[in-house]
Amino acid sequence: MRQNLFLFFIICVSFLTYAQKKNSTRLIGNWESESIQDSRLIILKINPDSTFLMQTDLAADYSFKITGNKIIRTLITKDSSQKIIDTSFFKLKRNSLTITFTQNGKDKIISMERIKGTGHRGRSITGSYKWKYPDGRTAFTEFTKDKKWLFRLPLQTIKGIYSVYNNNIFFKYSNKPRDIEKRMFFIKVNRLMLRDNRTARQEFYRRVDYFPTE
Repeated sequence: MRQNLFLFFIICVSFLTYAQKKNSTRLIGNWESESIQDSRLIILKINPDSTFLMQTDLAADYSFKITGNKIIRTLITKDSSQKIIDTSFFKLKRNSLTITFTQNGKDKIISMERIKGTGHRGRSITGSYKWKYPDGRTAFTEFTKDKKWLFRLPLQTIKGIYSVYNNNIFFKYSNKPRDIEKRMFFIKVNRLMLRDNRTARQEFYRRVDYFPTE
């Protein structure tokens, strides 16, 4: 009888350990908040070694349409009456993309390099690119298959460590070592929800291919 109880206990512990590991594995990767608030969004990188990076980016989302060598860009806003449309010219050579546009009566040129492993080299504009912002920082642009033009400029990055228990993730920030934030999480396909049970606040993230940082 005791042997059977011990065996049952071992099986339960093994199952819980497996479930815990599976939950942790599903969290690993790069996640970007689905909505932009005040031209800002959060990007979260969860690493296999129990470390994480949480980054605030200056951001803007556009839709685009290509006609010949022209890109017609439309700013995506909640109020359709506030959409802004501009037109630029582009040239794609392998992984190098050049965009030319007019600002204050002068031609401006942005030279971008496609990030390795994104898009199709030389075939399509689709993919993720990095380029130098006017102030010298590295900015990122992604052209998606569903015709979205996403702009990201990293502003601040916070590092820390995390742990997972059941469906809860605990964040410990390097700049606040005494504070631990607890979030309940749910993952469905490539969508992550983080919930703060104290405030009932929910945050939604989408999985992305890369983490935009220098």
